[in-house]
Amino acid sequence: MFLYFADALRITRLARQETTATAYAKNYLTSLQSYWQDPDNYVYGLAYADKLAETVPEPFSLNVKIKDEKGSELVNFPDSNSSTDKNVSRLRQVTVTLIDNKGKSISMQSSISYPPPRP
Repeated sequence: MFLYFADALRITRLARQETTATAYAKNYLTSLQSYWQDPDNYVYGLAYADKLAETVPEPFSLNVKIKDEKGSELVNFPDSNSSTDKNVSRLRQVTVTLIDNKGKSISMQSSISYPPPRP
């Protein structure tokens, strides 16, 4: 009986961690999309993706990849620093991957386009 409850508590803890990671990834993508709604932020704001990564939930580590519409890598951290250079790609593919301390990963992907002109 004790093993049953211990296993149930472990499953509950893992489910809570996965829910937290999923919510973090969704919030990360939403924040990035919101920031890039300004054309200047979109063109010069690739470094903002790195700034958003400062508060990763435990026990996860974060990996973010951003590619342009041609598939060229614009950002890949923590392996490399994000660029502050001008980038005028019209579509960016953003992949957020959270990896726990046991190697299990949760990924979320979104495409973010150049903001439409304002009336």
